[in-house]
Amino acid sequence: MNNIKEARELTLNYLEPLVAKHGFSVKVSASKQVKIERKGASGTDILAFDLLDYKPVFQIRYAFQKINTPINDLLIRLQQRINLRVKEDKKSWFLFFSYNTLHKPTDTVYLPFMETEPDVQNCIIMMTSFIEETGIPLLVRFDDLREVDRIINGDDPWETDWHKPYVFGSNFHLKRLVIAKLAGLDNYEKTFELLSRFFTSRFNDKYGNDFKVAMAEVEELNNMLKEVKPLN
Repeated sequence: MNNIKEARELTLNYLEPLVAKHGFSVKVSASKQVKIERKGASGTDILAFDLLDYKPVFQIRYAFQKINTPINDLLIRLQQRINLRVKEDKKSWFLFFSYNTLHKPTDTVYLPFMETEPDVQNCIIMMTSFIEETGIPLLVRFDDLREVDRIINGDDPWETDWHKPYVFGSNFHLKRLVIAKLAGLDNYEKTFELLSRFFTSRFNDKYGNDFKVAMAEVEELNNMLKEVKPLN
């Protein structure tokens, strides 16, 4: 492979049939950014894909993301009521996972370097195993927010998503409350109390003002969610 364009085209030639049979479409923009997405009942599933160019070798980096429209709609409503430190929009994802988050959280890539077409084929074989045995089943599983709620707000509630198998990105404290409300598994009050205790206990810390702002966001969200019904 002589350049990043050739490496990308060859990789997509092998990758596209794999993802197409699972309902994903592949689009390459004028800037050569690759979008691999499929629409679902509650939002969009994304296979985030990129090539690292180390000349003369290349490496695939990829992960899965889920966009949940009901979650984003509620967070957008919230930021119309209060100034959120981190903004949300309709394309914000609420869940991210990859081979690395599940197996090697301190790494960012695991696929070997590619220099020849057989190297590309080998990487796609490795991707196929993870995509079909783990990635797609998890995307389907997490269409049901009750599954997510059990993991992050259940018997062993998470404090953060740092080095966890699933990453929630910005505003984890707000997303977990929305998920608890929409899931309807009776984890909401417990989660609200957990967040309240944690943030208020840090008010006198070095970064106490940040925790006060976070608590104000949680309280406003709690007020807003009183009128929201679970999805199930």
